[in-house]
Amino acid sequence: MKKLLIFALLWAAPAFAQCGWTDANTHIPSGYPNTFVYPAVGGSYTDATGCVVTRITNGTLSHNGNGINVEYNCCTALSADNQYVLGFVRGSPNVTTQGPEIYDRQGNIIVKASNVPGNLQELKWAGPSGTGQAHDGHTIYYLSYTTNSSSLYVGTFLDNGCAPNCTVTSTLLHTFAGYGSTGNMNMEFAGGESDVTNGSGNYVLLDDDAGGTAVNPTFFNYNLKTGALSTWDFTSAGTHADGATLLHDDSVIVNWTSSGTCSPTDCYKGIEHYAIDFTFDKQIFPNTGHYTTGWYGANNYVVVMDNNHGVCGGGNGVSIADVATNTKTCIFKAEISPGASLAGSVSSKNGWIITYLQDYNSASYTLSAASTTTGTTTDYTDTFGSKCTSNGCVGWYWEISGFTHSQNNGGPFLTSTSTSTTITVNNPNGIAETHSGTAVWLNTNTYPLSPNWASLWAPNYNELVLIPLSTVADYHTHPYWRVVQTRTCSGAQADYWKEPFGTLSDDATLVAFGSDGCQNSTLDYTDIFVLQLYPNGIQVNGVTLSGLSIQ
Repeated sequence: MKKLLIFALLWAAPAFAQCGWTDANTHIPSGYPNTFVYPAVGGSYTDATGCVVTRITNGTLSHNGNGINVEYNCCTALSADNQYVLGFVRGSPNVTTQGPEIYDRQGNIIVKASNVPGNLQELKWAGPSGTGQAHDGHTIYYLSYTTNSSSLYVGTFLDNGCAPNCTVTSTLLHTFAGYGSTGNMNMEFAGGESDVTNGSGNYVLLDDDAGGTAVNPTFFNYNLKTGALSTWDFTSAGTHADGATLLHDDSVIVNWTSSGTCSPTDCYKGIEHYAIDFTFDKQIFPNTGHYTTGWYGANNYVVVMDNNHGVCGGGNGVSIADVATNTKTCIFKAEISPGASLAGSVSSKNGWIITYLQDYNSASYTLSAASTTTGTTTDYTDTFGSKCTSNGCVGWYWEISGFTHSQNNGGPFLTSTSTSTTITVNNPNGIAETHSGTAVWLNTNTYPLSPNWASLWAPNYNELVLIPLSTVADYHTHPYWRVVQTRTCSGAQADYWKEPFGTLSDDATLVAFGSDGCQNSTLDYTDIFVLQLYPNGIQVNGVTLSGLSIQ
């Protein structure tokens, strides 16, 4: 196992030895898929990468089986002082316990869901910048809704022996009349995919598209110091924004849901850059997709999963665009097995990027009635399109559901022959079908796993990868660190809420992520873990890492 050497940065990012792999070898996790023994809440283990991981939650014991995960990769789950973790209790199987919840780094519930105000996904930590509000790790921003209005609040909590029943003291900052739960859409924090106080920390960026259907969204920039509010109506956009982010200079990135090339005028497509007053500057990427923003020194970057941007040569990986110059660079490229796809998204803080990569099947495929039935095999007409050209699906395993005859459902079924329009799968009873069914490809992180999952494994699968923004170089030479094996099984149809959503702390010393450990295949189940990127006893920006806290 190759350990990291000293890697120095010139800005505020830490400079010291780190844990993680830097090789390009295939590492299959020990005990995979579900015999690895996790510690109890508050306990830690050392991953095969050498990084220390602490368990924060156990939803099976504490929430009657409800899954708990971080909100999303683009929004930090860790407070400004790294002492607390913001988690989201999912709504199944017990809908009454769902909502945001605050934990300390030892896994104790500090503020339980019933005491946390705000909507499930519209609650964010206050950032480290000076906004006139406290930034001691006890401050949150959230939105609250009534029938005819949305209200922005700042809240604080005390951890003074009150756990798990600590409460939040709230102060109203602004009410947005007419933007309530009926009529216009609810307010949200900039598409729901950004920290609330990116940039200088002076502003909170909001929009009225919480339902994802406002085709002509309105953006609001609220000044936290002065209380001033600026409003911009995109009355001719014809689409809605999937996300918006304040850059470090307070200019704005908007990720529109439509794709297309436009220049030099605004066309509301792809990922675009605007001044703080929403004057259009340029299109950064013509296609929409998973993105975040980051900075190093004076440079602002848009960071994207490159699946549909083509910067990484049409492959899967991570690419960046310098906002000032619009120069694009592939900084990490993942090699995948034939026919595979990669799920992933990115988080960037303090000059670093964290990304996760999962080999998964992004869709299910409809199988029509059998055209022939011979012995124990059946030919079905499919909708694979280019997925199964040149017998590309021969040897794949499938989970099948929806057929009239229950004997033909289940799996795993092995493809014996396939073309772009026909798939032949095992039919143990030789029964011809009369209507359509659904086939889902099994692979390295589905549940159940493909029987040949180990032979499909490739480098970076089911891992979090740490990438610096300190230099811009070709992906063949750009340094990166594979910091943890997430041990996540997302289900046969790539359950979105089972994805790890790795998210960096503001100082980039910690990563919070979710995993089900491949031990619970249903109900969006995950638990939260915190990864310590640097060894104990190391000086980080003037403080010493020791155990579970920065002392």
